[in-house]
Amino acid sequence: MIAIPLDIVDLILQYLAEDIEALRECSLVHKFWVQPAQRLIFNKFTFHAHHDPDYSKCAQQAVILSSSPHLAIYIQHVEVHLGGTQGCDPLTGLLQRFINTRSLLFNSYIHARWTNLPTELRNSIGKMVALPTFACLNLWHWVFEPRQLDDLLMLCSRALRSLGLWSVIYPPCDRQEEARVVELCQLKELQIHGHASFPSCGTLKTPNLEVLERRLHDGRCHPSVPCRALLTPDIPSKTPTWGFYIYLCNCLDNEGCRAINFEDLVNLCHLRLTINCRLVETRLHRTTCISALGRILLGIPATHLKTVSINFICEPPYGISTTWCKEGWDEMATSLEPFFNASKVLDRVSLTIEDAHEESSTIMDLMGKRFEYLKQRLELKLNAL
Repeated sequence: MIAIPLDIVDLILQYLAEDIEALRECSLVHKFWVQPAQRLIFNKFTFHAHHDPDYSKCAQQAVILSSSPHLAIYIQHVEVHLGGTQGCDPLTGLLQRFINTRSLLFNSYIHARWTNLPTELRNSIGKMVALPTFACLNLWHWVFEPRQLDDLLMLCSRALRSLGLWSVIYPPCDRQEEARVVELCQLKELQIHGHASFPSCGTLKTPNLEVLERRLHDGRCHPSVPCRALLTPDIPSKTPTWGFYIYLCNCLDNEGCRAINFEDLVNLCHLRLTINCRLVETRLHRTTCISALGRILLGIPATHLKTVSINFICEPPYGISTTWCKEGWDEMATSLEPFFNASKVLDRVSLTIEDAHEESSTIMDLMGKRFEYLKQRLELKLNAL
């Protein structure tokens, strides 16, 4: 058999990285293929309690790691979705075996209280995030007591580079003197979805932050939680990249939000927008919301803006009507044109249409024709997913 250089083997296997069965077959080709194939097979561990209420996958994985402990070092990314906080013993024991983790996504389907997790499981998570290899933490739908999240972040403060807080509830301390400052000097990216997820002002220091992504306005979703200003003591004004999640049907609320002051973004160089287009059903409602979106965008400082990336999400089951495709997207293009033209240094625009099914190519054709003139001065990318 002709020996294939290992770098070529790696390229072949990377092409098959999402096909676990194919990787298993490849591991049988030659002894030199075993290690690179196993590295990809065990690279990520994902567990959904809804699909596996007995935690049998955790027990099976523990057996594999007991018989082949060298595989534990290959597990770098962990994703866990829990439906409750009881019966987690198999998961607890398994997480203790992961010694080379780089990222953790830990989700509660039911907005469970962090306190209700078994102590051993919380300790296992604490040991994982304290690993020197750990760099990315995403927490979804958890309810924390004051200082609980601070204590967790303190464990990974030295190496953490990306933090996502998605619809978590994170109350401030009752007394200011009990609050503690968590310094995340290596943090480059912060994603916050939901204003209840924001740490208390002044408790999080992120001096080297490069990317901040958040929902633009949250007043309707959480009426009891005031909308947070763009810049707080935790967010450095020099942050060059901002991302906003916008519900198109709430754009009138966004426009009237007093907490949003785009003048704070004086150093904005790169802008990422995710625009959820669903529930804009009637023509009158659609036109009003798109017009409000256009006015919002014109308020964003464009002096230093170099790149703009916009992802339009058209979520099923609502879909998009034919009227919305032909007329609505033309209105959308009209609202975007003044914004694109406002920046003199803009050199790249990327537009993506997601989940529009068979209509995506039609939308892209329309947008491509409308923005054809931009190709004379910048790079224009159009993509349908």
